[in-house]
Amino acid sequence: MSTNDAFLAILIYVDDIIIASNNTSDANTYKRYLDSKFKLKDLCPLRFFLGLKVGQSTNGISVSQRPFTLQLLTNTGYIGAKAISTPMEPNIRLSKDTDPLLADPTFCRSLIGHTWPRSLLLQQLSPQLKAYAKTSLVANDVQLKVFFDVDWGTCPDTRRSVTGYCIFLRQSLISWKSKKQNIISRSSVEVEYHAMANTTWELIWLLDLLKDFGIQHMAPALMFCDYKAAIHLSKNTIFHERTKHVDIDCHIVRERVQRGQLKLLHINTKHNLANLLTKPLFSPNSRSYSPR
Repeated sequence: MSTNDAFLAILIYVDDIIIASNNTSDANTYKRYLDSKFKLKDLCPLRFFLGLKVGQSTNGISVSQRPFTLQLLTNTGYIGAKAISTPMEPNIRLSKDTDPLLADPTFCRSLIGHTWPRSLLLQQLSPQLKAYAKTSLVANDVQLKVFFDVDWGTCPDTRRSVTGYCIFLRQSLISWKSKKQNIISRSSVEVEYHAMANTTWELIWLLDLLKDFGIQHMAPALMFCDYKAAIHLSKNTIFHERTKHVDIDCHIVRERVQRGQLKLLHINTKHNLANLLTKPLFSPNSRSYSPR
């Protein structure tokens, strides 16, 4: 909620609560109100929340999962594993028809629940987590940048394509996703544009969220794409008529471009950060993305 120049946000997860405000007096007043209704334990300032370690400084707020990651490595027996730089062997394509069944599916599901990988070899992922355990995300100024990518027909079982996107608020990663598309297409342009439209929906939601927080995103969000045909499709109305099967996706993106909310830019494939979410990369490429 906000009144005049004061802003107060409350995040509640079961019995864990974060209160954020630009007015200390308002925050303390609200804490006293909550304490009058039920007993509270004030752990201020915020340091840990749901496995996240939070640091605050004049440069911004940093979020790290180092304690959570180290505990996960300890629980799974990988704390002594040698650190590696790739989450998956670049030349491997997993298939349910050719790969053997897991001896302990419960262990695998537990790791998936803790790490949210797409198609990662989990025993290889754990040493990689050790390599990145000290990494933190830092939040500062406001500017949304979006990277998205598609691996066309990559699934050997269904030939569905994989969409991946990552969205940054300035230099801080705030949203990311890697998922198989629900369509099968013979057109690489179609799967690229389908991915662009889905990424645009996530961007719209984030812009609305920032607005609810009282933050106006004045400049267009920058969306980086390594496929020029998809960018051309968002601007050329004649081209749209020849590809009506993606017409709805076209209008979703074009409308946001015309409103000035979105600007599409071409980026070289090797600089597209979303590559990490759609395909296994060799070590030099994987390492080049990790500091970001």
